[in-house]
Amino acid sequence: LLEQEGEGRLLIGCMDQVHDMSANAEMYGPEGPYNCFVGKDASVPLAKMKFDAELFDLKKHHWTMLDEKELKILQDWAKKFDAKYPVVGRLEARKGE
Repeated sequence: LLEQEGEGRLLIGCMDQVHDMSANAEMYGPEGPYNCFVGKDASVPLAKMKFDAELFDLKKHHWTMLDEKELKILQDWAKKFDAKYPVVGRLEARKGE
């Protein structure tokens, strides 16, 4: 995701899908309140509604480890993203993650 960010696109991972948030640069761009999600898998922080840097660490936190309540919250976010932003790819786990 970070590699694609250099192309000017604002990409966010959510439940193994990559959404292009570029149409809403006001919220996701460099000065936007949700810019911390750009270039990352934001699944766990979205589900927990916490934006701590450690929650972006896929070696420690992955959306498949969420409890039922958190998973429901994440699914709601995914539905919102699917309805509003194009899916432009899928996330793949890298070795060691």
